[in-house]
Amino acid sequence: VKAGGTRVYLEAGEQKKLKDLVYGMLINSGNDAAVAIAEYLGGSVEGFAQIMNQKARELGAQHSHFVNPSGMPDENHVTTARDMALIARYAMHNETFRQIVATKEYPWSGQAWKPGKIVNHNRLLWDYEGATGIKNGYTNAAGQTFVASSERDGQKLIAVVLKVPGASKNVYRDFTTL
Repeated sequence: VKAGGTRVYLEAGEQKKLKDLVYGMLINSGNDAAVAIAEYLGGSVEGFAQIMNQKARELGAQHSHFVNPSGMPDENHVTTARDMALIARYAMHNETFRQIVATKEYPWSGQAWKPGKIVNHNRLLWDYEGATGIKNGYTNAAGQTFVASSERDGQKLIAVVLKVPGASKNVYRDFTTL
């Protein structure tokens, strides 16, 4: 419940469906939801990171090493744009994942936080024709980061930008240009 960064304000002992936690993690950047999922599926954050690293290697993401499920800064938590694109391409083959990352709004009510709905932080879903997902983020250490997907005329594309300086509008400008 004390995860850093953006949260969905889970309370200790609060019970949520796994699907709701995934929505909270992917469209609202809920780092506390990411930790709850990691503890549930991997037994601990560290155990889940081992699963993440094994899967990343299987996908050919050879230059990544994950230590947490949220992307929060750690000197041992590293990735590359190519590796993120490989992981995103794999994830986008999953229909449920595609549906979640393309969702603009999702109903949400927790014990401590009851906004009624959570809103996807990916502004491309509103502002770019053909945008289909995926996930943006920000930390002081990493700057603006974004893995985006789109589809037009049957062509599907994935683009990744990391460590973009300045405001999030710079990321959206870069993606629109790409």
